[in-house]
Amino acid sequence: VVLVIYPLMTSLIVTAMVLPFVYVEVPLKDLGLLAVDSVLVLIAMGCLVVAYSRADAIIVAPTQYSQIIWATLFGIFLFEEYPVWQTYLGTAVIALSGVYILKREATSDVSRNTPALKTRMRMGHSVTLRVGALLRSFRADSSGH
Repeated sequence: VVLVIYPLMTSLIVTAMVLPFVYVEVPLKDLGLLAVDSVLVLIAMGCLVVAYSRADAIIVAPTQYSQIIWATLFGIFLFEEYPVWQTYLGTAVIALSGVYILKREATSDVSRNTPALKTRMRMGHSVTLRVGALLRSFRADSSGH
């Protein structure tokens, strides 16, 4: 839920703030393509959530870093846009940082703190969306209790 809702809500809020200043009427054909794209993104996000629920982050997370590579290749081959050197440097920093964190967390020398996903609670964040109770109610409803 957190992987899907927070990014989507952030995109919605930022887009809603900017839209009045940059709106251009979208042709009907493009709206259809946008609908297809939205369905594909929803399926991809669902697959990502399932992957994280079935495997450790050390296995799943590196596949997300491949998004940077794919975006670069699409930019080059579809739009003839070539990244500047700062893009390569930033990509290397992001990927190496992520790999370092994942490797560190996969070792036995990790923090004693319980990850938020295991407890499904975020202490000190009373105004954020609470998903634990919602998930428990869905599970209770589906099991017939």
